[in-house]
Amino acid sequence: MNLKQTLFAEKMIAHAYKAKRMAGDLWLPASIMAAQSILESGWGKRIPTGEDKKISYNCLGIKAIPPHYVGTNGYVTTGTHEEINGVMVFYPEAMFRAYNNYAECFTDYINVIRNSMVKDNKGNKIRRYQKAIDNREDPKLYIKYLQKCGYATDSAYAEKVIAIAEGCRFF
Repeated sequence: MNLKQTLFAEKMIAHAYKAKRMAGDLWLPASIMAAQSILESGWGKRIPTGEDKKISYNCLGIKAIPPHYVGTNGYVTTGTHEEINGVMVFYPEAMFRAYNNYAECFTDYINVIRNSMVKDNKGNKIRRYQKAIDNREDPKLYIKYLQKCGYATDSAYAEKVIAIAEGCRFF
């Protein structure tokens, strides 16, 4: 890691631990949240920014679905890559939640993971990421279940997050 990467990693782990403390009993692993923010933002170089140059502070790649699912500062529209059937595809107009600072992004991430609902095969509403939450004591298992539950389209997402966390010595 170079100096800029080290400083960004230190900033992200500090925000992740603060969000974890603020969440109380609803905490999620700070080591993984920080590593996700590094991966999603390309070490802070790819924070979603709108055409009007509005900075989103969305270091976790949280998508927006206006008008109900936006950040504390609305949303921005920008391009992104998603993996579809093993191929990376560019989408020029993806919507990402916007925040006033990184701390708000980490807090919202915890809310998204805790409160996202889907229907099971019987039509019952269930928590989308419950298996990940149930395994939060083991950060590596947590991120593997998060990926399995559909958090990211990148088929190597969990491996990449774990490699970053290990490289940064987050655990």
